[in-house]
Amino acid sequence: MRQNHSQQPRVARRRMASAYSMPSVIRVPRRGGMPPTVAVPLVSFLPSEFRARSMNQDRDIDIDQGRTVLSQLNASELKVGERIAERYRIEALLGIGGMGVVYRAHDEQLSIDIALKLLRPELATRPEAFERFRQELLLARRVSSPHVVRIHDLVADGNRWLISMDYVPGHSLEQHLDAHAALPQQEALSIARQVALGLAAAHASGIIHRDLKPANILLQDDGHACISDFGVARSSSSVRMTQTGMMVGTPDYVSPEQARGDPVGPRSDLYALGLILYEMLSGRRAFDGATPAESLAQRLLRPPQPLRKVRPEIAPWVERLVTRLLDPRPLRRLRDAQAVVTAIDAQRIPQAPLRTGLLATTTTLALAVAGGVWWAHERGLMLSVQSTVVAAPPLDVAVLPLLAAATDADLARASDALLGASLLAGNLAVADLRRVDSTLIRLGYDASTAAQHPQRVLSDIGARRLLTGEIERDGERLRIALQLSEAGTDSPVRVARSQLVGAQAIAPALRGLLAELGLADASADLGTFWPSSEPALRAFGRALDAEKPEAALLAYAEAVSLEPRFVAAWWQRLQVARRLLPDKVMRAMTATAREALREVRGRDAERVLALIALIEGNPSLAAERFTPLAASDPHDHHTRLLLAEALEAAGKREAAAAELEQLTRSDPQNADTWLLLGQSAIRAGDAQRAVDDYLLRARVLFTRLRDERGRADTLNALGLGFDLLGQSEPAMDYFTQAAELREAQGNRRGAAGSRRNLAWVHAVANDTASAEAELARARALVAPLDDPELLADIANDAGLIDEERGDFRAALPHFREALALREAQGDASAVAESALNFGFALQQTGEFDDAQPHLEQAERTYIAAEDRVGIVRSTQALAAVDIAHGNYPQARARLQRALRLAEEVNLAEERAVMQIELAEVDRLQGRMGDALMRANQSLTRFEQRGDARGVTEARLRIAAVYRDLEDWDASDRALTVFVDALPGNREHQGLLAIHRSEIALGRGDAAKALQFASAALKHGATAHSLPVQAHAQLLHARALAVMGDNNAARAKLEQADAILRAYPALALQQERALVAVTALPPLEAAMAYRRAVQEFAANAPFGRDYLLHRAGAVALHAIDEIEEAVAAEALSARGRDALQASLSIGSASGQPPDSQIKALQDGGML
Repeated sequence: MRQNHSQQPRVARRRMASAYSMPSVIRVPRRGGMPPTVAVPLVSFLPSEFRARSMNQDRDIDIDQGRTVLSQLNASELKVGERIAERYRIEALLGIGGMGVVYRAHDEQLSIDIALKLLRPELATRPEAFERFRQELLLARRVSSPHVVRIHDLVADGNRWLISMDYVPGHSLEQHLDAHAALPQQEALSIARQVALGLAAAHASGIIHRDLKPANILLQDDGHACISDFGVARSSSSVRMTQTGMMVGTPDYVSPEQARGDPVGPRSDLYALGLILYEMLSGRRAFDGATPAESLAQRLLRPPQPLRKVRPEIAPWVERLVTRLLDPRPLRRLRDAQAVVTAIDAQRIPQAPLRTGLLATTTTLALAVAGGVWWAHERGLMLSVQSTVVAAPPLDVAVLPLLAAATDADLARASDALLGASLLAGNLAVADLRRVDSTLIRLGYDASTAAQHPQRVLSDIGARRLLTGEIERDGERLRIALQLSEAGTDSPVRVARSQLVGAQAIAPALRGLLAELGLADASADLGTFWPSSEPALRAFGRALDAEKPEAALLAYAEAVSLEPRFVAAWWQRLQVARRLLPDKVMRAMTATAREALREVRGRDAERVLALIALIEGNPSLAAERFTPLAASDPHDHHTRLLLAEALEAAGKREAAAAELEQLTRSDPQNADTWLLLGQSAIRAGDAQRAVDDYLLRARVLFTRLRDERGRADTLNALGLGFDLLGQSEPAMDYFTQAAELREAQGNRRGAAGSRRNLAWVHAVANDTASAEAELARARALVAPLDDPELLADIANDAGLIDEERGDFRAALPHFREALALREAQGDASAVAESALNFGFALQQTGEFDDAQPHLEQAERTYIAAEDRVGIVRSTQALAAVDIAHGNYPQARARLQRALRLAEEVNLAEERAVMQIELAEVDRLQGRMGDALMRANQSLTRFEQRGDARGVTEARLRIAAVYRDLEDWDASDRALTVFVDALPGNREHQGLLAIHRSEIALGRGDAAKALQFASAALKHGATAHSLPVQAHAQLLHARALAVMGDNNAARAKLEQADAILRAYPALALQQERALVAVTALPPLEAAMAYRRAVQEFAANAPFGRDYLLHRAGAVALHAIDEIEEAVAAEALSARGRDALQASLSIGSASGQPPDSQIKALQDGGML
């Protein structure tokens, strides 16, 4: 029995075998295909903020506000020819900016044209605001840069105030973008560089613009760019409402910290610059198509869509520049504006500073909805996170917490739950207590104050009626009073009071009062057993109020021990326990619950039995039991959520998604629904949809609910989503936050899962020491728990870390232990993961035949479960076995299927891995152009991810292609671009040494080749890598033969044979044949050549077979087999020509790879 805990293990992720001017008309952006200019009367004279917002429905400023501004300015309007301050002659109206009307004027004293901005008249009527504005303006005058519009002076003319500044002929970047959409890369970078220079000068003077946007960037005809509105922007840059009601600080260009209202610094301007650069390069806003609220929320959570997905021809380093500028975390952006200039000049982006304690979550996420109240777990929330979501219908009733003396608070909380259960039994839509609590906190009300303001509470919650009340104690007995208010009515509609009753009679008393208020039928079956034991009720109330899940579990346990038939307590206890306790404990608990409730009838007893079936690993039975319960009460969203979980666990993913989508329509503010949709999408491999459509909403809603459990789960899911999308940095932050929250909540299992994943991330970054330290922390968290499931997970993690550093031999016992533990647990998906890991490690250690059945078992399981991520990875592992056996056509077919599936579900890392594996198959078959093309594509993806291991493997593959072509300089360049091999990955160091040994041999330096071969052998032994050791021994033999030491060469060949018996990969067997023909005496070499030609005929074409034929010709000539030698020479020449031809095909012919090879074969070249 395996739970759907949020700390399930990660699957093995890597499976690689080795400014102020304004036009006379508004220019509407053509990004949607509109004409370049559209004349709009009146609006064309509004400030740029109003222009944008009046032309786009996703803005929230009304045009009427623009008319208000115009009316304010009308009285002080300047006329053309008018002389201002006895110095400035007005020449023309340029437009209206955010602070007033802008004119072109002639400075008669200096005989130059300037820009003159007439400030809004209301500014001068507020002395404090005007003085603050004046001080900031004086500060802004200190900025001196050719890329900043210089402010000259603050001018007084009667009651009017104006700013004089440089006049820049030309147009704004906003107008330029409207006319041209996306700009050429060089033009966009040139503008960005000039803006960065201007920002650098401003920041050096202590000035932060805080309202940088295309409208504030001015372009001259020669391409010169400068920033306007320094000082002016500063005085109005905070995102706040002014007296005119206008939000100052354009929402499309504010940084996340500005959106949150946090203090801002120079890096806020860099974020705006990143948004502008993204827009210049892509032709659209980074968060285009969203409402201002959602756009702001999105940038708080994640970066925009990767730039090269929008415009693939953009250089990778440019995308990395934009990504760094748009990091939601200021400290992760480039350090300052000058660093932007340096990066553009060098075409290189420095590494972001690393944090400690990164990442923590799990691969498989919890569907369990734990915490909250028993009777109406999550009904929604007032916050709307997307305008396109249809608002939920008003709730029937909201229940405020009953008032009671402190000594009876636990009874009151239990009574709240009973009220909710009774109302649900009457098929009413009831507001969740979390929603009620969140509303009271937001309004600053306690329950007593809220009862005095029913209309405000109802409006905020979105309900028709409000039920309030109190419990009064009179000695040993209680009196309960309830009152009902309705929306639109100030006084209570009805009031009902009970007689004095004992605590054991609370349930019937409450039901009678509800009937008196017209909310329930007193004779109707409540659908649950409610205890008469006061201690049991108090324990239940304490559990509902508990802040920590451990405290809640203890209180629920007390409640069911005092009253074993207490259905509500069992329902809550089981849900909290399934997140925290191991399977063995859960099995005992579910058995006890089933026995305790054997004679209990009613709807809620049926719900508990359905939940037990789900916990015990029988999702089909659970779905069968939940289905009629959900159908009979569509307002019971908690049951419907559990039904969706059961359906998915039973393999009915479409039905589960349909149920969840229906829930979003009936209650779009239900945070748990959005979380479950996101988790389901991730499991289905659709990470992009999970993040964009579901998890963003879930996080906002949980945050507003102050639900730390839900927030932690959502952060985990967001981390996974971004990780699968190949965006590791935001993933790392989400994982870290989730880990900290789970530890703070006392969730040892969840915290251990987070630490395990943190270990994995360190391992991927090649930080083995930190990975092992995090895994040790996870073990420490698990130590108090007797949990074989978690032990299996940690054993699996240990194997993955060994695997990541290339020590597959060390990984085998860990994977074997995990597989055995999981087989005992009986969870098919977990067994499939372990079978995949164990099979892959077997394959890497040369045990191909043993690996195959484990990998096939994993693939079958993943196909049955429609787990597309699992299918991709198991298919790739099987392809690796095919490659080892030399079955290249089948390997290619598998890899292409896996690649298509990875592309369909947007698995960034898997796409890159599939391409690098296909590149290897291409190389082995002599398709060098395709191999280079694929390897370079993978290299780009790995560089974008910051994946050091992937970059190394891609460059090794590129070097191998050039080696096979005997282009030693190109091969060497491929190896020297990156800084040596990864320091902690001995396998990579060994492979690097092998390539350098090959290059040295190709250049005729056998002694140097021998040195590199020795280094490779040492690294291979340390990494327990048989292929590296075998290849190193073969290179030893070749180098010794060239040096004339044939006996030593033969000895090395025999040592290589011993390794190849343990690791009989075909490519190494072919390499061994080449070495034998090269290193043995002529007669033995000729015989070895003949055997090799016959043995490997079925695997032709072989990319290096021309080398074999060349060596064979030499041996045959030496024994006077002239005719056979000439034939071998012809084969060698033909093979060499084929390789050269294939080099140009990969990137130029446009033919699919199979067609290319067939064309070569038909032409007699292969």
